[in-house]
Amino acid sequence: MDFWRDATDLTQRIERYRSLGNQDDILEQAACVVAERVWLGAQPTDSYSPTNEESSRFRNACYLLGWWHFLRYEHAPFEVSDPGELARAIVYLAEFPFEEWTVPADLLTILPGHRADPRVQASVAAGLLRSVQDSGDLTAVEAAIVICSSHGETNPEEEVQLVGLLAVAHRLRFQHTAAGEEDPEDLHLAVEGGELLLTALRPDDPRYVPAVGNLAVAYRLRFGTHRDWEDLRRAIELGESATNAVHPERDDMLADLSTAYDDAYEHTGELSYLHACASSADRALAAFPDDTELLGTLGLKLCYVRQTLFGATRDHAELAGSIEIGLRVVGAAPAGWPEQTSLLLQLSMAGWVLFDCTGAAEDLRRAIELSEQALRATPENSRLPDFILTQFAKCVDTAATDSDTIGMAIEFGERILEVRPSRTVRSKLASTYAWRFLRTGVTRDLDSALRHADQVLAGLTADHPQHAWLTAETAGIHITASESGRRPAHLDSAIEVLERVLADAADALTDHDRAAVKSNLATALVSRARLTGTPEDIASAIDLTDGALRLLAHDDPARAPIVAAQGSAWHARFDVTGNAYDLRKAVRATEQALATGSGPVADRLRLRWLANLAQAYQDLHDTAAGEVDHGRVAALAEQWRSGQTGEPAERMYAGFALGSLTHAMGDHDIAVELLDAAVALLPTTAPRANDWYDNEPRLRNHFGLTEEAVAAHITGSDPRGAVEIAEAGRGVLLSSALDTRSDLTDLAAAQPGLARAFDRSRRQFDAVGAASRPGTWADHQRLLEQIRTTAGFERFLQPPRFTDLRSSVPAGAAVLINSGKHRSDAIIVTGDAEPIVVALPGLRNDGVLFWVASLLGVISDPPSLAGALRRRRVLRDLLAWLWTTTAERVFEALGPPGPEAHRVWWVPTGLLGLFPWHAAGLPGRPGSLDLAVSSYAPTLRVLAHAHSRPVASTRRQLTVALEHTPGLPRLPGTVAEAAHLHASRPGPHMLVDSAATVAAVRAALPATTWAHFACHAVSDFNAPAGGAIHLEDGVITVTDISRLRLRSAELAYLSACSTADRGLGANESINLASAFHLAGFRHVVATLWPLNDTIAAGAARAFYQHLPDGTTADDAALALHRVIRKLRAEHPNRPDLWAGLIHSGP
Repeated sequence: MDFWRDATDLTQRIERYRSLGNQDDILEQAACVVAERVWLGAQPTDSYSPTNEESSRFRNACYLLGWWHFLRYEHAPFEVSDPGELARAIVYLAEFPFEEWTVPADLLTILPGHRADPRVQASVAAGLLRSVQDSGDLTAVEAAIVICSSHGETNPEEEVQLVGLLAVAHRLRFQHTAAGEEDPEDLHLAVEGGELLLTALRPDDPRYVPAVGNLAVAYRLRFGTHRDWEDLRRAIELGESATNAVHPERDDMLADLSTAYDDAYEHTGELSYLHACASSADRALAAFPDDTELLGTLGLKLCYVRQTLFGATRDHAELAGSIEIGLRVVGAAPAGWPEQTSLLLQLSMAGWVLFDCTGAAEDLRRAIELSEQALRATPENSRLPDFILTQFAKCVDTAATDSDTIGMAIEFGERILEVRPSRTVRSKLASTYAWRFLRTGVTRDLDSALRHADQVLAGLTADHPQHAWLTAETAGIHITASESGRRPAHLDSAIEVLERVLADAADALTDHDRAAVKSNLATALVSRARLTGTPEDIASAIDLTDGALRLLAHDDPARAPIVAAQGSAWHARFDVTGNAYDLRKAVRATEQALATGSGPVADRLRLRWLANLAQAYQDLHDTAAGEVDHGRVAALAEQWRSGQTGEPAERMYAGFALGSLTHAMGDHDIAVELLDAAVALLPTTAPRANDWYDNEPRLRNHFGLTEEAVAAHITGSDPRGAVEIAEAGRGVLLSSALDTRSDLTDLAAAQPGLARAFDRSRRQFDAVGAASRPGTWADHQRLLEQIRTTAGFERFLQPPRFTDLRSSVPAGAAVLINSGKHRSDAIIVTGDAEPIVVALPGLRNDGVLFWVASLLGVISDPPSLAGALRRRRVLRDLLAWLWTTTAERVFEALGPPGPEAHRVWWVPTGLLGLFPWHAAGLPGRPGSLDLAVSSYAPTLRVLAHAHSRPVASTRRQLTVALEHTPGLPRLPGTVAEAAHLHASRPGPHMLVDSAATVAAVRAALPATTWAHFACHAVSDFNAPAGGAIHLEDGVITVTDISRLRLRSAELAYLSACSTADRGLGANESINLASAFHLAGFRHVVATLWPLNDTIAAGAARAFYQHLPDGTTADDAALALHRVIRKLRAEHPNRPDLWAGLIHSGP
């Protein structure tokens, strides 16, 4: 590198530009390269002792570079000129006397010397210092120091200004020098100059406040280097003074004061300084909410300060404030900000700490959202942060005791899996879905639990460190699925999995975990034994619980659940052997579990143990009555009363078991109290936000509760109470639906605003899908509570009382038939008298179960001669049994009919709803068909609703008939049936075969007042809510129909198979017939079982012939009665052809 050649080149470029004005000489890249080589070539070997030659080169380089930078600065237009070029020119030329022959003439007013102009100097220095804020270029600071360090003649005003600028320049030079290379002398000069400036300025001088602020910063920085408390005290004093005034730079001053307070807290530990720090930062950010740069620096500091304040004060507001400001910082940060991930993780942890403190659902939701943001910001190849796993586990644990948060726990787990797959998280998520299924019964939750459980096991190798635990958790999901009543095959899967864990991976488990696996396997084996009666499973379960108990210390709280499981195994063995020894062992084990159980798990299971113990005592009472102590049973009842925790379903189940026990032991008052309380819990076990399909099995799980409560009231000589409790415990889903359809005329007159809001709410509830219903129903319930605070509406949509119920029978009698464990009765309800109890000693539960099984067996027989003969015999004998045990006694109580037959509505409870009471009788002798015109009602409330519906003013007929339905047998009589009806009652809608589509029927129904369906229908005995009418291109389900709101619907004739079949959930009466009632039809004709196609067509034709002309169908019951009697006369030995037709309605 030849310095002098490069220097000559640069000299020539400068001269050419000055003489010819060729800008390329100084601006092109080649000029920059030459200038850089000149500077590098001028550097001495030893900067502390350069040779004369090196000094000469250096001075020449400074001279040339000073001129070159000045010319570049001068060439640019004023508005875009680079102050850095000017600063470098000044710094380079500072090596020379500031005379005309050495420096550009335009610099003589800027640089110190006899031609310097202090006003120009101040202006240029201030501009250079301002540029430092944006560029951080120390050259600008050096240039400002050169300008302000010495000056010519000035007046005091000008001198004050230059002194102030020099103080700022020294402070900025310290701040912008690389760490470790700062010169503390700069701060001394900054402080000294700043103090001189303050003494020279008046407080009302506009330069006074900025000077105070700058001096405060200098003192704070000097404290950082020397740790002299007086410096920091002075910084705070000055900062407080500066920020008390209104000034454009107040936000910067507040920010610096906040830093000073923070330093004071670190130095002294006094919390007041930290509070002051947060307050100053809040004021600064509030004054400039859109200043993203300020937010990024001061906001981040404030976030951590508030966390520190929370740690010191435990004030939740501080932590919440930290999260809020932290999120603002994240939102304002530029893309790729390196601190984003760590800050989000910090905020996520803060969110969980806040939730731990408050337990509030909104804080849990915030914590989950923060964790999701943190996860999304974490690099994909990084491992899942441990604290996220910990907090998800905590969230799941919270959901186990606070069911309101279970949805958020599930949402959190799903969000984690979206970002980072984890078997541990997926396993816990599967268990959480299963837990919510147990609480709400929503089938999709069980499906989600099983889906996640299967994914946990997919690819899981035997050497996985959590293989045993994950496998055992998955088995628990399958047990839950098996116990749901719909998926018993999962029980075998669970048992197989648990046995494999014990066989292959037991050594990987702790004693506690191994004991838990043994206990869970024992529970699964007992469940299978109750289904199959296999004694080997019970013996294995007892051995497993013995082995599990040997693994645990005698004072280990984990023993109680295992002891309880052993009690269940002994009880199951009693069911097989009938040996009272096994039963006594079951009682002792369950008593021990109740007495010794402690901790969250025992608390959650206590109600179940209480129910199991009550059932064991019940069996012991039936086996050896004297062994059961009344005092002990009373104490168990008190334990149930005093414990208000636990899931409603568990609480109800325990109340049912204890109520049944006390009823059997003759403690009738206690029995009524417990059973009524259990019935009152029924609606809570079937969330109204669920579909019928999900809720109906949950209600069926409490089979017999309502019947036992009715029996207890009758035993206590309270027939009114028996009727009321029968209403409360039956038709829960129908009543819930009716609550959203009640007439609002009175409410609209008293509170029109509430009436409009309620009508809007219930319409919205009917419109949304199941996934959106929980929030909608919660809003609906809040509105309902508000209405009940209005005078005169305290019982708005409350369960009806007896005086309200008997109004549903303005003429005739409603006959409630009930079969409990210990007694059976009929209750005759009329509109103008007290209820009459008719004891039915011949109607026993074992007989009911026998005839239910027999009936279901014959109506599901495939077509054959043997099946037809068996059906005739069973139905003939069933009708005789119904007469001799029940109907005969009811009609004796009603007395002989007058000129006309009795008008009777049959209201059977439980499985009694599957029987054709209207056709009860002995062959060849007068029976129900001869003594009464019969109808059916699921509940008296539903009957009252049908009575209250307005009658149709016009007859708009919809006729749907399908002879050919894709995939189903041909129905040759249906089209002729429909054609005959249409000929006698022409209407715009006759949909036959291919025209009978789902869309066409749905479009026609809203304007229909009379509907006739002659087609295939399906009913699911195990899940009646799954019933449907088959059309050309699909089905219309029970749920679809129930959601209709038809204003003047009169009659629906369902000439299809099993449209009134109640299934196992008989107390709920969920079927196509009840769905049409709920849709608005006052009268419904339906069938209890499949009918012969030819007979069904003839019956329909005869029914319409018996109906008087007109728009109403109030003679529907009488018309059907005549049709059935005629069919009986024609086919006296074929009750399968006529006993299945029934009418429901007024």
